[in-house]
Amino acid sequence: MSIDNYAAHLPPHADEVEADSSNIDCSDGENVQEVLEDLCDTFGIGASPGYQFGREGTHSAGTWLIGASTSSNKRGLPFGLNNGGIRKVTVSNENTPSIYTIQVWYHTGNLAGATLVGSVTTTATGSTEDFVVDWSVPQGVQLAVKISATGATKPKQTGVFLVVKGELS
Repeated sequence: MSIDNYAAHLPPHADEVEADSSNIDCSDGENVQEVLEDLCDTFGIGASPGYQFGREGTHSAGTWLIGASTSSNKRGLPFGLNNGGIRKVTVSNENTPSIYTIQVWYHTGNLAGATLVGSVTTTATGSTEDFVVDWSVPQGVQLAVKISATGATKPKQTGVFLVVKGELS
């Protein structure tokens, strides 16, 4: 087979294939390559493990969880996504049943400009619970997590995982 004949049998490049993105909310790309790039920018980060906060011991109301070895009210975890937010909160603790409320905050350091993003309350049905949320978070802030209320059985060895979504640009 000659080189010219071989090249004629290769599939087209993604930027040579027309795409109908009229039913895709996150892309207005005209070809497959543009649509794939839009999808990667929009959803690629959402597939990451996200953000993790935790604290050892038994916790009372008002306890700030730790992220990256520091209490998140002092130095939260940086949020660098544009047009982003939190899409899922997973909460776990060792004590079951335990009813408590988790608040997610953002700030610019040492709680400066602290703003409550949202909160979830466990239902005491198990040691791990998932909450689907749709909370917006501005780019360039720090995320922090606080236990704001507890029931008779206080949470112990608490972990909070935040799945995020946003754009890299």
